[in-house]
Amino acid sequence: MVLRLEGNHFRIDELRPLLRRVSDGAGIEPVQLAVFLDSIDYASDASIDDHFRKPAGHFVCTGAVPETVPASVRPLMADPTCRHLIWLSKPLLDEDVEQVLWVFAHEYRHFMHRTGIVDANEIACSLMVIHQNEGTTIQYENLDRPEELDCELFAHETLKKILGAEAVDSFIQRRCTDPQGAAYYQRLRHLAHEVKASNPGVQVTPASGRT
Repeated sequence: MVLRLEGNHFRIDELRPLLRRVSDGAGIEPVQLAVFLDSIDYASDASIDDHFRKPAGHFVCTGAVPETVPASVRPLMADPTCRHLIWLSKPLLDEDVEQVLWVFAHEYRHFMHRTGIVDANEIACSLMVIHQNEGTTIQYENLDRPEELDCELFAHETLKKILGAEAVDSFIQRRCTDPQGAAYYQRLRHLAHEVKASNPGVQVTPASGRT
């Protein structure tokens, strides 16, 4: 089954084959899944739901579409053949290809979680031990939670398969040029290492790059 891509962002033709490689590489059929590439930035539109002011999101479509959903997205969310929607924002789509693919792969992993194809139970157990040893709970909302960490590790591994390890390392180096980015990827590498050490059965690949 070919990944369903819709939207009106000017890069859709450029990104289509790469996004489909993410889907194909996951090894599952994108059943009842659609991807929407938006061309409008809703950052300053107070009438739009906050979820559509983020870089991207995965949504489970129930047929009922609130008025706070962007008008261009509503028909797709109301489509009975679309059970899952991955929405990609204009600000994200205007970034480097590597960042677009990373975020998309992250959201695709959420799709896999929601459909029950994978879970993050083993990572959850490892994280619990890590947090107990550190005496902390959450440092990063999208790293120190089991499902979010699983999605980030999946995104990193997926990009390596599509773009190659050298290109991914270079991408991470660019993201580490500011202290906040460097701290984030340092945390990702640390968690990946600790998860693997506490549970060798978990398939993780620590993000590389110097800080």
